[in-house]
Amino acid sequence: MNRLCFNQITNYGLDLPEALALYARHGIQWASLWHEKIDETGVAETRRLLRDHGIRPVSICGWYRRDRTTVTFEDRCRTIEIAAELEARQVTLLVPGMQAFGASLEESRKRAFDYAARMLEVGRKNGITLSLEPIHPKLAYPLSVVNTVAQAIDWCERLGPGIGIELDVNNVWWDPDLARQVGRAIGKKLVCGVQLCDVPVGDPVVERAALGEGIADLRAFVAMTEAAGHQGLYEIELISPSLWERETEGYMRATLDACRGLLA
Repeated sequence: MNRLCFNQITNYGLDLPEALALYARHGIQWASLWHEKIDETGVAETRRLLRDHGIRPVSICGWYRRDRTTVTFEDRCRTIEIAAELEARQVTLLVPGMQAFGASLEESRKRAFDYAARMLEVGRKNGITLSLEPIHPKLAYPLSVVNTVAQAIDWCERLGPGIGIELDVNNVWWDPDLARQVGRAIGKKLVCGVQLCDVPVGDPVVERAALGEGIADLRAFVAMTEAAGHQGLYEIELISPSLWERETEGYMRATLDACRGLLA
């Protein structure tokens, strides 16, 4: 379980001090944090809490509640600066979707690539890796126009050093070419994160299910990444208002029990 990381959004109902205390009680040594939660606590206090709890920050994500159309390039640059100040490894990069560009899918992808190149310059300047996350194609309009692992590999190779790929089960599980593309990405040393969740039955594409409560074959997914040579962390990222309403300690124990079954 020393390869286990918790994304703070798994416990979004808690503030940052509460979440870090929870992780420390359960022996979690790695965590990915959200910009909006850090803003509530302050960078200096966040750094102190991480140090006192013995937790190392992996990635800094952006905003969950905020209207994405209000997030500026400068806001995203500040996320990179915060990551550097907290000595995190990387920042999650969701390039804008079609909505942000008001253009066709093809044109939006051209503009998004240029956007990623600009972000990468800031990442390199601050010594922070950008973690490009392919998003389910149903979300190409509101969220991101990078929608397959193959596309993410192509972008990373064209953009050069300083950018990698975040594999999120919820966003890539459907891909019929997944095993081959994951093998390519890991073989090229492009994978800088693997996020585990389950895929719920129903319409919401964004919301996740608890581990073992959805339709994704998580055991096969982990076996696939291991066989391809993944030696990094597995991050638990459960975006689900219904899960956040569960009793905190019971929810945490159930999640960790499921992780033991997957990562034993």
